Amino acid sequence: MGLNPAIEAFLDRIGRNGNDALLPVSDSPEALAAALAALRTPPPPQPVPDWPVKVHDETTDQGVAVRVYRPDAAAGEPQPVVVYIHGGGWVLGDLDMQDVACRRLARGGPVVVSVDYALAPEHPFPRPLDDCVGSVRWVAREAGRLGVAGDRITVMGTSAGGNLAAAVALVSRDDPTLPVERQVLVYPVLDSTMSTGSYTQFAEGYYVTARQMRFYWDCYVPDPGARANPLVSPAHAASLTGLPSAIVLNAELDVLRDEGAQYAERLAAAGVDVTYRQYPGMIHGFLGMHALVPDAYAAVDSIFGSLASGAL
Repeated sequence: MGLNPAIEAFLDRIGRNGNDALLPVSDSPEALAAALAALRTPPPPQPVPDWPVKVHDETTDQGVAVRVYRPDAAAGEPQPVVVYIHGGGWVLGDLDMQDVACRRLARGGPVVVSVDYALAPEHPFPRPLDDCVGSVRWVAREAGRLGVAGDRITVMGTSAGGNLAAAVALVSRDDPTLPVERQVLVYPVLDSTMSTGSYTQFAEGYYVTARQMRFYWDCYVPDPGARANPLVSPAHAASLTGLPSAIVLNAELDVLRDEGAQYAERLAAAGVDVTYRQYPGMIHGFLGMHALVPDAYAAVDSIFGSLASGAL
């Protein structure tokens, strides 16, 4: 299937290769610093929707900033909770950039805890993962005060956040202090080899390029020899048996499509309860484009509204 027409119009406006032009043209520290400064230029602020969600900021005992979103309609009994891990290639993103998405998710029912993990390349692996694991552990410990069900935590991540969410799920399998019940992986980064067919098919022209992904991997795990670690590349895990149930969502026209699909197949083969869905005509990052792309807006509602039940 070809590009969704609204997505195609969007790409024609902003450029089909997204941030490629901002990437460094050499390996010098100066070029990297200039590229990061350009990539991290904050977007124009989004208007805060008037949705019935209460929001406050906290800091975990590890010093990680988190933002808690609680629907006004939440009953007095402990509520489902989603620990949300943003994308951005491990080098971009913060609480403000994810604010509208998390408000929208909380509006659908669960309490949401958004994690402001430390970014690469200043903080390469394992620091971002440690921040996420520690934040999930903090939610479990603080469940009573937060009014959430600390023994029923969903960890959700988009793109590089999907990588971190999948790694948290792997850690939780052998760690009783991480009561992860479900993992929601949205166009996740799972395989550092970048060797699947979709990397060739969509290497350029579909917003996130293969060149960008190489840059992100180099920032997150500078040593290529360390990337076979399953907590870096969850697709390299020897076994997926015993992992939390999973929802894996993909865009059809995305370099990451095949690794997400293959991971979902492996989860199912390992006996994990998994739901897989691929959105036709969509590109990487489409959930964040709902204000521009009507079909993505409908997909966001469908996905976020389903999280409380796990049914898509």
